[in-house]
Amino acid sequence: MADYLLLERQRKLLRLLNASHGYVTGAELSSKLGVSSRTVRSDIAEIGRLIDPGAAQISASRGKGYSLHVSDRNTFHRYISGTESLLTREDRNRHLLLSLLWAEAPISMDAMEDQMFISRTTLETDLKVLQRTLDSHSLALSRKGSRLSITADECAVRALILRIYSENLDFSSHAGIVMQDGFPDSELLRSIRRCLKEGLRGQGLQIDDFRFMYCALAVWLACRRRGKLPPRRLPCGPEPAQASAAIRRTLSLLPDGISPCESEEIHWLSAVLARLLPPGSAESAAIPLPPDAAAWGIPFLQDPQLRLEIASYLRDCTNGLAFPQFHTQYVLQQMAETHPRLAGTARALLDLLRAYSHIPEYADPLSLLPSLLSAQQRYLASYPEVQVSAAVVCHMPPPIAQYIFSQLRRQFAGRARFCGPFPVYDRSLLEEARPQLILSTVDTKDFRSFPTPMVTISPQLLSDDFHRVETALQRLLAERLYKG
Repeated sequence: MADYLLLERQRKLLRLLNASHGYVTGAELSSKLGVSSRTVRSDIAEIGRLIDPGAAQISASRGKGYSLHVSDRNTFHRYISGTESLLTREDRNRHLLLSLLWAEAPISMDAMEDQMFISRTTLETDLKVLQRTLDSHSLALSRKGSRLSITADECAVRALILRIYSENLDFSSHAGIVMQDGFPDSELLRSIRRCLKEGLRGQGLQIDDFRFMYCALAVWLACRRRGKLPPRRLPCGPEPAQASAAIRRTLSLLPDGISPCESEEIHWLSAVLARLLPPGSAESAAIPLPPDAAAWGIPFLQDPQLRLEIASYLRDCTNGLAFPQFHTQYVLQQMAETHPRLAGTARALLDLLRAYSHIPEYADPLSLLPSLLSAQQRYLASYPEVQVSAAVVCHMPPPIAQYIFSQLRRQFAGRARFCGPFPVYDRSLLEEARPQLILSTVDTKDFRSFPTPMVTISPQLLSDDFHRVETALQRLLAERLYKG
């Protein structure tokens, strides 16, 4: 296992590249990791030295950045979840936190010093950092002489353990969401996943992949912590009967002697599952969104589906599930760069909702951005007159021109109403159509002087062409949709 000895920062770097599915610039990596570009370059060089090139390789491309190519995913998992190095404060904080959460009795500070090869002064500094982590999760660090323990309700302890292990998932879409190697009881977890699938299916319940893994981890945790003080009763979700039936069925399928059958455990697991299910209309109707959409300049804030998705986000905040996740951060950042206006609205919405519901400081406001974009899409589809009218001008033969036209219409459906394709030679045809945007396969003087925004595209419709059209559409839609 010595070959898998990477710093936590280096493992995070690998996870970021793993989640990006493309190139990531050094500036992006340094910003996300909170280190200098020089440190990023040094870490990438060190990773290249330590990992087996037959398992994974990081390639660099001038002007693009870095990309990860994984050849052996099982071995790759060991690198991003393997032995803790304990060389950085972040590594030690995670190790110390997990040790205290799992401890059967108070831990001696002398033992922790020997285990992590650090001085008492360094340990005291680490404990201050650890206390801030515990404070954010309603946990407390208890010290009696030189012995340490965590004092908290069992439910709070479990919530933090679940978050830690949830962050140790591999979210790469190449293989779906899976638990990385090095996880204890991986065979038991696989068995739980099979049984949970049957339990959910039997009740006609469906949840996303992350929530499925989170619920499986909760069942695993209940099995691992049998005999502990039962967690306090949690308020049930909107469908406790279905959730309870699914959990009971799941536990009944587990091997004898493993399943926790105590009523308190069943209730806790049912409550966890119930909170993972979509919220009901009554829950979403209680969300205090601005009644005057014009004041915000966003005409679709009262969209019913948007309300449901915001209610689901608030429930995630309540359950501690709103923590930033590697598999979403890269995508959300890209969305924010493309849609800065709605990204600002997402942040403003979160500030508004803080007065209504408890939202942890670490909650990512950009998590609301995809819901706003979907609501915008539904609004545009419902009101075609708001869409941008775009004309396609093409000098190619009719079959090719029609193909280009159909591809553009399919790519930007719901945001633009296309007309054409028009030939280049007769400008009067365009003047009669009166478009708000012109997409042309040629760039002539006549079109340059045309009093309408124009985007020149290639007949091959390259990715850069779609990006330029997207940028132009976003600018025009913002002028039509948003005020102020």
